[in-house]
Amino acid sequence: MNIKKLALFLLCLLIPVFSRAETQKDRTEQKLTLSQNYTKLLAEMGRLRTKLIAEEEELKKLHEKIIELHTELASKLEKNPEMKALYEKLMAIEKEMEIERKEKKL
Repeated sequence: MNIKKLALFLLCLLIPVFSRAETQKDRTEQKLTLSQNYTKLLAEMGRLRTKLIAEEEELKKLHEKIIELHTELASKLEKNPEMKALYEKLMAIEKEMEIERKEKKL
């Protein structure tokens, strides 16, 4: 009788351990699902944003203004000597990376 009580007591002690392990597994799966849903929603928002800009004239005009301003800003930034030097370094690295990619394919 004492052995049965001891076994029951030990079993009761282990139940929270097993349930915690399952809970952690569920949380991991839930996080993965949340991450997947987040990515899916971002893509859906991007598609809807593109569709709305294409369909609604007011949004289309506003988007065109933003693109014009962005282009003007980029043009002015490119004239800065420091920015120009950094851009040239960036382009040199991109060329090296492209060469490495081609070499890996061979």
